[in-house]
Amino acid sequence: LKHINKFGVKHLFNPANLALASLVFLLPASHGWAGGLSIPLVIILGLMTIFVLGRLHLPAVFFGTYLVLLLVTQGAIGLEKFISDGAMWFFGLFMLTEPVTSPISRNGQLAFGFLAALFAFAIMSGLPQFAFPLALVAADVLVPVINKYL
Repeated sequence: LKHINKFGVKHLFNPANLALASLVFLLPASHGWAGGLSIPLVIILGLMTIFVLGRLHLPAVFFGTYLVLLLVTQGAIGLEKFISDGAMWFFGLFMLTEPVTSPISRNGQLAFGFLAALFAFAIMSGLPQFAFPLALVAADVLVPVINKYL
């Protein structure tokens, strides 16, 4: 998938995520990221990574949007889900911020984080184990448009 999903010289989709998201259609089993094994470690390493990349704004918009959606629809239970969701932390800090497939401009990255949160939240009710990989695929499809207009 790494060699066939290019848009010009840039990958359209994150290759690792595209492989995981493709499993929705190929295998009946549940697949996902193991971010829940050590959420504090994921957060610490993720923050170190995004500070180096200078992309704190992108996951901040994603986490903020996703948290608001959870709180509005689920109240205190939503906050508990937010804090304890290792896959969400891994997604927001590592997969979403990947420089090769995310938008170029700061405004584009802000829109990308917002859209990824909306997509993840919408997909969560039907395919919770695949919500984040599918949300990233959906957001990645819009990156050329985001890059052009933002």
